[in-house]
Amino acid sequence: MTPIENDIPDREPIWHAMQLLFMDTHEEKELVKIARVCANSKYSLSELESILYDEVFPACRINLLTLPTPAWAGVRTQLLTRRIVHKQRHGRRRLWFLRHQVDRWWKQLATDIMALRHQRTSIGS
Repeated sequence: MTPIENDIPDREPIWHAMQLLFMDTHEEKELVKIARVCANSKYSLSELESILYDEVFPACRINLLTLPTPAWAGVRTQLLTRRIVHKQRHGRRRLWFLRHQVDRWWKQLATDIMALRHQRTSIGS
């Protein structure tokens, strides 16, 4: 995968979509939207997984700890980009705290992304 600093314009739509998982939203509705953005991206499934776990999760996980409820709206794109570039974890051990929630989201996202990509290739055939 291209280094993060050289790939920001292509990653930002993914980051912006994935951050919604960490907001006070109806995650089931958000998962469908996020899967669509991811399916339409240039990234492989393993690259998207890495973006979620190594870029978005470290930058947004604090929102899962905010009491009594997390933020209601997403983070502005510029702030999110700065946070992700600063906190990226590529090449380091993945965060384990609160990871079970992200694992659950990823399982659903991966399934939906593959289905959308399969559907797109079936229609194009």
